Amino acid sequence: MNKETQRNLPLFGSLEEYMNTNTPESGEQNNFVNRNEPHCFRCGKFTPSKPNKGWEKNEVRLRDLEDVEGGSDCEVCAMLLQGLRAYRDNAIPPDTPIPSSFSIQCVPGQSKFLKIKDYIEPDPVISPATVDASQQVFGRISFSRLPLGPTKEPSAFFGRYGLEFFIKPEDSSAFKHIGIGRPVAQDLSSDQCINLARQWMSECERDHVLCRRWSSSVSLPTRVLDVGSERQSPRLVESLGRTGRYAALSHCWGKAQPLTTTSENFGDHIVAIQLDLLPKTFREAVLLARQLDLQYIWIDSLCIIQDSKADWDTESAKMAEVYAGAAVTIAATSAKDGSEGLFVAKDEGAWNKAVPFSMTNAQGEQTTVYIRSADGGDHHSIRRNNLFDAHPLSRRGWVLQERLLSTRILMFTSCELVFDCQTLLWCECGHFPFKIEMFPSEIEAHTGEAVGGACLRALRICKQRLLDLLSWARDHPPPLMARVVNGLVQCAENSLMGRREESEYWHWQHIVESYTCRCLTRDEDTLPALSGLAKLMQGRLHDRYLAGVWRRDIHKQLLWSIHPSAWSFTPEEFELLKRLPDDKIDQLYLPYRPRRTADQAPSWSWASIRGAVWWEGRWLPGGRLVEGLAELVETHCVSITPANPLGSVSAGGYLVLRAPLTQVRLVQYEVHLRSLLHRCRVVEAACHDPNHRHVESCIQLNSEDWAVLDLPLESTEPPLAQREFWRVKVAEKSPPHDIVSSDYASWDRLSTLPQEIATSYTIVYHLLLQKRLGSEAEDWAFERVGLYVKTLPRGETYFPGEMEYIKIF
Repeated sequence: MNKETQRNLPLFGSLEEYMNTNTPESGEQNNFVNRNEPHCFRCGKFTPSKPNKGWEKNEVRLRDLEDVEGGSDCEVCAMLLQGLRAYRDNAIPPDTPIPSSFSIQCVPGQSKFLKIKDYIEPDPVISPATVDASQQVFGRISFSRLPLGPTKEPSAFFGRYGLEFFIKPEDSSAFKHIGIGRPVAQDLSSDQCINLARQWMSECERDHVLCRRWSSSVSLPTRVLDVGSERQSPRLVESLGRTGRYAALSHCWGKAQPLTTTSENFGDHIVAIQLDLLPKTFREAVLLARQLDLQYIWIDSLCIIQDSKADWDTESAKMAEVYAGAAVTIAATSAKDGSEGLFVAKDEGAWNKAVPFSMTNAQGEQTTVYIRSADGGDHHSIRRNNLFDAHPLSRRGWVLQERLLSTRILMFTSCELVFDCQTLLWCECGHFPFKIEMFPSEIEAHTGEAVGGACLRALRICKQRLLDLLSWARDHPPPLMARVVNGLVQCAENSLMGRREESEYWHWQHIVESYTCRCLTRDEDTLPALSGLAKLMQGRLHDRYLAGVWRRDIHKQLLWSIHPSAWSFTPEEFELLKRLPDDKIDQLYLPYRPRRTADQAPSWSWASIRGAVWWEGRWLPGGRLVEGLAELVETHCVSITPANPLGSVSAGGYLVLRAPLTQVRLVQYEVHLRSLLHRCRVVEAACHDPNHRHVESCIQLNSEDWAVLDLPLESTEPPLAQREFWRVKVAEKSPPHDIVSSDYASWDRLSTLPQEIATSYTIVYHLLLQKRLGSEAEDWAFERVGLYVKTLPRGETYFPGEMEYIKIF
């Protein structure tokens, strides 16, 4: 979008700006507002000539609205004054005055909300920011004008994001300047919420092609709970191949042990389970299933025999099918355990109360209008894989595949009711429906600014929709069409989105990143809790799965690193964090205190660490690494559960690489208090004469790159510089690279500008190794201890090491 277009066709504009700066010259056609259209100089209201444009006024004065009270012909002015008074009298502390001036903004898009917020005195040095179409979010256009002047604290009246007006859907024709919303019920078990859930379910099953495959009966899981009726108690049922519609419960076990099925009480549960004996969350989920006309519900602790390892191994391997086949997954999102219930209570801080008031529109029709805070809460910062990040259920590792594999999810949260399906996402307040699309990095341009604007984004959405539809058709085609449809999918994915295989590997890395930020009660669940997604991915890749990584993409898969923390700690806080036991640390922070899981996976796999890992921030290319690759000679990784071959693995797994290996020293160890990363510098041997006693001139300290260690150093071991470490080269990448502003160890500016590294530096990827304890008989048997990424200016060389056969356990 060129500057002239931005000036003449703003997506946001105020009437004053239009009149002052956009006066049509001779022959120039006004594209923003027709001077003959009704407008108001008090509130700034006018009707834009294009439906995707909004309007705003930077300074609306309360005195102006009061001066014309009762005599104004502008319904927006009247609504502003009445709404602000109603909000003052019913939603905020007494004696809080209405601000004397404020800004008003009519947000364009599918849900057109009228928002008001604090007026900020314009800064004469900074020109108003224009928001262009490249900032659109699919399904709902949500623009925000950048505030001018000094940053202000949230106001007592408006809060941080201001207030919003809306009307109910049935009154949508009454006021054209405000959009449709919905008051949020304080009680999640209310008829309003249950009826809304039924409506969402019905619309999804009727209208959504991608979701409709589970509308009819499917094969039931091995065991389900028959929810019974008012006259009949719930009971455990063995399905024996029968079909039906069922719900699945996603919940936190927590510290309060839920009711479980064991070998001892299995016979009793087949007969009946008294409703009042069920934990509160289970009981409310059973009652909800009845209200949704579902006869069965699957609850893990009741439908898997908990004291039978064989049954648990068999049934846990089927969880992908269980959640994918459920008509709906009921998620107790805000409950810490089964005792808190599905319908968690909302306090005043979590409940976004909407204040109603009566208005008469220009046609003399009486209508109820609502005003509420637009702050909305964290639940409106939504990512597809990580809804409600801070809520208890979202912190649990098992829940990730439940969320990703479910066709429909009904989430009961402490703020509102939310419904997420494969097509849309709805929330109770009415800000959505909309669907967030996640695109592979290959199709994103990294040129420092958005490229292509709305047209490119719309094209991407169409491509993704086509691929979604074709992928579904491939997975569920008539037998005779399977090969044809599969060919269409391959062709579409290769031509529209880059190589499908590379996109799948990229997607797997993001799944692992989201998964490892969550917590597990038992270390032995590390791989089983992701096995359903691994099985789905293996069906698409036809690749060998090795304890959490994929063989054909092994060089990139090995380059995981500990994820930097999003929080900064003081030395005292960090010392406390180190001393506290796991059960005393908030689950948001716990993944950033990594530890080794005993024999759960080989050290080269991310699954050997219980803690957050990532692949970002190291100039890694979008596809697979192809330069300077280590030779993969052999892999050995054996499953210990035949019923779940993608689950737990036996101890002693290893891989053998033929690659350059050289000994290094690690110095300057530190814990970075902002990222919580344990990291150090690498000292390279500049002299390679084995008979020479090295002095300072024979070694070289790389002053730019930090190596990140997988685990904290043990205080009982010798100092870092006195131990023996090696680096093995895995791959390299020649420029150009994606531009980043920090090194892979996070948050430390490189002495060389990122732009220079992006254009003229070679990036060399190494694993840091130490000799495996107790393996002295094997000369080159190692364990991974960290990741080291070396940057080399163009033309500079370094000693990569001697080619060796290296076995990494």
